[in-house]
Amino acid sequence: MEWTAAPPKIALPPVVLVPALCAILASYPPAQYQAAFDLAATLLVFPALVFLGAASRPGKHAARLFAWLGGICYAVYVPQAPVFSYSRALALAIGGDFDHVSLF
Repeated sequence: MEWTAAPPKIALPPVVLVPALCAILASYPPAQYQAAFDLAATLLVFPALVFLGAASRPGKHAARLFAWLGGICYAVYVPQAPVFSYSRALALAIGGDFDHVSLF
């Protein structure tokens, strides 16, 4: 897919963008800064990463990898809720407690 109106002037390679995304997702700020961190990541960092990712041109092998990941993402995403529900029901049936565990 190409930019039709005006291509962006800045384009970072995916080898920079993927670790940046992983760093943000793995960050664990102190509790007093958690809300500000979440707000900044949601309103500034993630849109910037999406824009820069859309403006980048991956190499041949990276393009194949990204196409494959895009193809399987729905198949990974969809069963999460039923698996969690069944796991929670099983844990409750045997006396476990899933109330403190997030769906993630």
